[in-house]
Amino acid sequence: MRLDRIETLSAALAEDLARIHAAAFAEEGARGWSPEELRDLHARPSARLWTAQEDQGATLAFLLCDLVLDEAEILTLACAPESRRRGAARGLLNLARKDLKSEGVGIWRLEVAEDNPPALSLYRAFGFQETARRRGYFLRPTGPIDAKIFILSL
Repeated sequence: MRLDRIETLSAALAEDLARIHAAAFAEEGARGWSPEELRDLHARPSARLWTAQEDQGATLAFLLCDLVLDEAEILTLACAPESRRRGAARGLLNLARKDLKSEGVGIWRLEVAEDNPPALSLYRAFGFQETARRRGYFLRPTGPIDAKIFILSL
């Protein structure tokens, strides 16, 4: 598996990431981000993007963050369902942590749906601490779901 920070987001890679994002969150009934939305987010000077790819080049997962001063927020961490439990998400978090620390980031934040046990387990195992809750933050076909807010000091 190859882990990379992406400086230039090609149209083909944006298509791959949109496909992964849609598949990763389909079970929750969430709308995946389009290639255009991903390109727009990545075009922000504050955005950072990392991908996990098989040696043959197929994209397995990606992590997109946004920086504000000395803080970073995980906008999304998406893994193709068929590629889960292979270490891609943890690898991306490790690489991103190293890169963010080198940029002077001290706090890493994220919001995760309380009905997403695999993500909650991953972030807790990585050292993120739950600090707050946003009531009804995520919309599901069955109704609103609270978000748990996590922080990690780098």
